[in-house]
Amino acid sequence: MKLAPFALGRKEMIAVAGVFILLVFLFSFLIISQVNSLKKISGQLAEERTKLAEARSLIDNRQRYEKEIKLLERRIEFYEDKLPERKEVPQLFRELDKVAAESQIKFVSVEEKPPEERKHYRRFQWNLQMEGGYHELGRFINKLENLDRFIEVSNIQISSNPENFLQHNIRMEVSTFVSKERKKEKAVK
Repeated sequence: MKLAPFALGRKEMIAVAGVFILLVFLFSFLIISQVNSLKKISGQLAEERTKLAEARSLIDNRQRYEKEIKLLERRIEFYEDKLPERKEVPQLFRELDKVAAESQIKFVSVEEKPPEERKHYRRFQWNLQMEGGYHELGRFINKLENLDRFIEVSNIQISSNPENFLQHNIRMEVSTFVSKERKKEKAVK
């Protein structure tokens, strides 16, 4: 059986062409809308990835900042431990006396100055008059710097002693600091 050639008339050709154009138009309309949706979703996806990267960065930074905070808290605690409490000031004098004896420095007089009130701490100061040699004074100051408590040495004046050229008259100011916050924290505990 032989098939007859498929022959379309002019009307049928126009109808087929119209259907074909309509299908192409619908297909392209659907494709274009899908491509536009895909572009929109891709933009949103990129935005969400950026937000995710920022969130991860914040999490990493937060962990780093928490480590830094812990380190700083330990450093604060270390330095606060070097600040004596008011009741420890007499013990500090005993330590000064011991350091002076070990360094072969002799106290002539100790004059207490009025405490200075600051926002976070109170400063206690004393004027010391002593007798000793240069090397002994150096050992004395070195030992003061290595005490467990923070001590500031300032206004050092050295003058010769006409009665003994190996011993000098020494004047200096010694200060220590008491933290007000620590006192409040201990009262709360």
